Amino acid sequence: MNRTDRILWNSAGQGVTQIFYDIADYKISEHRPVVSYFTVQVKKIDKEKRDKVVRQVYDVRNRWGENI
Repeated sequence: MNRTDRILWNSAGQGVTQIFYDIADYKISEHRPVVSYFTVQVKKIDKEKRDKVVRQVYDVRNRWGENI
């Protein structure tokens, strides 16, 4: 039995738009990972928080490789 995980989101008019959604090409369990891309409009950028998020994303990429 294949199961597909889902991405739940609700922008409620807050400038978030989903632009892509698909099932990932690899299978690591009975669940099929999904991929989604969003555009986000922001009014103000907190540079410290942004830098922290960027570091976290690169840390995940380094652990999982380029195929995430």
